[in-house]
Parts: sequence; C-alpha cells; structure tokens
Amino acid sequence: TTAENIVTGTVDAYIYESTSITSAMGVTVSAADTSTIDATIAAFAASAGAISLAVGVTLANNEIGNSVSAYVSNSSVTANGGNISITAASTPSITTTNVVGAVSFGIGVSGAGGYSRSLIHGTTETYVSESSLIAPNRTVTLSSNSTSNASPTITGLSGGLAAVAAMVSETTVEGITRSYIDGKTSVQASRMDVRATD
Repeated sequence: TTAENIVTGTVDAYIYESTSITSAMGVTVSAADTSTIDATIAAFAASAGAISLAVGVTLANNEIGNSVSAYVSNSSVTANGGNISITAASTPSITTTNVVGAVSFGIGVSGAGGYSRSLIHGTTETYVSESSLIAPNRTVTLSSNSTSNASPTITGLSGGLAAVAAMVSETTVEGITRSYIDGKTSVQASRMDVRATD
C-alpha cells in the first residue's frame, strides 16, 4: 500500500513599484502559510495452509515545500501615525501514521515492512529593496519566522513460524528563513528591527 502527498506553492504579500503610499496610521505587509498533511496508511496480509507466506508493506511519502514572502520593492512608504511592519510566517506540519501487519498460519513465513518519508523545505523571507520607508518616531520591523513539525509513526506486526518486521522512518527538515535590506534603501524611524527565526 502506497500513499504520496506533495504540497508546493507560493504565498506573497508585497508593495511593488508604488511611487508613494502614505498612511495616517501604520502600514502592515504580512504573508502566512499553514500547510498541513495528515496521512494514515494501513496494510494487512494473512495466509493459511500447510505452507504459507504472508507479506504486508506500507510506503508513505509526504512533502511540503512552499515559498512565503513579504516585501517592499521599488516603492516609497510612509506611516505618519504608526509602525511599518513586514512579516512572513510559515508553520508546515506533516503527521504520518503507518500500520502494517502480516500473519501466516501453519508452516509459514510472514513479513511486515513499513517506510515513511517526511520532507519539509522551502523559503520564508522578508525584505526591502530599492525603497524608502518613513515612520516618524515609530518602529520599522522586518520579521521572518518558520516553525516546522514532522511526526511519523510506524507500527508493525508480524506472526508465524518465521516472522520478520522492518520499519524505517526518514524525516528531513531544511530550508531558508531570512530577513534583509538591500539596494539603495533608506529608512527613517526611531527604531528598526530585522530578525529571522527558525
């Protein structure tokens, strides 16, 4: 029995090539992704006879790879009465449950095997490029946050005169989380925070 779930996509929030954006209060640019995979896969094999063979196998492959971005590019942004906040957040989650069993009756051999692969990757970023940000006596914040969760569970049962069970789980969490300012960018504010958390 095989199950495969792959989620890939792009989530963007941005101000791009805007000559002048002015707010009497604050300005917020925010992108968020909460992709979730919850997969359950089960297999059971049984055989009976003077000579019997039973084999049960489950294979699960789950992947989340998204790009989440919030940015200001080639623009002028002014917040006269509040903060300027540019945030990107990603919280991908994969939960996989594999249940596999094999039983042989009589003079028999049984084998149960389970394999689970979970991969979480992608990019979470905030940035300001070739822009002007003005927040008099206020704060300009660039914040990127990525929190990944992968929870694989494999349960196997094998019974018979000769029984073999093999369970393998592979989990990989990788990716890029960053916040930055580049190009000819100017910032006028009482405080500026640039942070990335993974």
